[in-house]
Amino acid sequence: MSESEASAFRPGVTPLGRSPYRRPAWRSSRFERVRDALRERLSAKTVAATLTTCAAVFKLAQRRGYVTSNPAALAERPRRAVVELGGDDEGSGVRPEEVLSADEIKRLLEAAEPGRWRSLFTTVAATGLRVEEVLALRWGDLELLDGHGRLFVRRSLSWARGVGEEGRVRPKFFEPKTKAGRREIPLQDELVRVLKVWKLQCPASEHDPLNQGLHPALRRAKLRQVNVKTLRHSFASGLILAGAPITEVQHRLGHASPAVTLRVYSHWFRDAETGAADRFAAGFLGSVPTLGTTGVTRGNVKAAKLQRK
Repeated sequence: MSESEASAFRPGVTPLGRSPYRRPAWRSSRFERVRDALRERLSAKTVAATLTTCAAVFKLAQRRGYVTSNPAALAERPRRAVVELGGDDEGSGVRPEEVLSADEIKRLLEAAEPGRWRSLFTTVAATGLRVEEVLALRWGDLELLDGHGRLFVRRSLSWARGVGEEGRVRPKFFEPKTKAGRREIPLQDELVRVLKVWKLQCPASEHDPLNQGLHPALRRAKLRQVNVKTLRHSFASGLILAGAPITEVQHRLGHASPAVTLRVYSHWFRDAETGAADRFAAGFLGSVPTLGTTGVTRGNVKAAKLQRK
C-alpha cells in the first residue's frame, strides 16, 4: 500500500495489539466510505487491491484473536469499467405510453409535494438522470451558480445484496457502470433556483420509498401510473423531437455509444422531423433555372429537343 493510500485509513485507527479492550470501530460501511474517497484519485483496480490488503490484515487479526470479524472482506469492491453489452437499463426500447408530454410533466410537478419530491422529479425531468444516479447525488456533486450551474454524475445507488451479506439490505454506492456514465451535465437556471431552495430545507438524509411521493402526485394530477424512470424517457424523447444531435442525447443520458441511444429511442428518431432537409435544400433550390412560368409541358420538351438538334 502506498503512502497516499495508507493516509486514508489512518484517522481513528488504533494499533490492534495495544489493548484487548480498545478495538478499532471498523465496519464494512466505513471501508466503503474510504473506498469512495480513494476512487476519486485512484483506479478501481488499485482500490480493490488496497481493500484486499486490508482484508488480509484483518484475517490475520482474527486468527490472533484481536478481532471477531473481517469488515474489509465484507466491503463491496469498486466496479471495473464494463462495456454496455445489454444496452441501457431501459431495456429493448421505450414505448410511447412510457413517456409524458411537456404538459403532463408540468401537471405532475405542480401536483407533487413541495420540497424533496418536487425537487427530485424536477431534477430527473430536466436532466434525464437515471433513478439510481439522482438518488446517489451529494451536494458536493452540484455547482449551483447562476448562469453556469453544473451537475457531476460520479456514483450510483444499488440495493443489491452483497456477497455474504445477511439481514436487512443496506444501500450501496458504486461508480457508474461505464466511462460514459461518469459525466458533467449543465443545469438550467430554473433548476438551479429549485435546488438552491431545497438545499436550505434538505434534512441530513432521506430513506422513504419513491412511491410515497410519486404516486400521490400522479393521482392529484390525474395522470396514468408511471415510475420515475418515465421522466428520464420523457427528457430523452423531448430532446430528440427538439432536433438535438444524437451525440448530445447520448452524453446527457450517459449511454456508452450512440448505438445504445438509437436502439432505446429508435421510435422517436424515426418520427422526428426537424426541417433539416428543407433548410439544406433551400441553399440551392432557389437558384435552379426553370423552363418558364407555365411549367413543363409536352410542347416545352419537344421545343427543347429541336433546339438541341
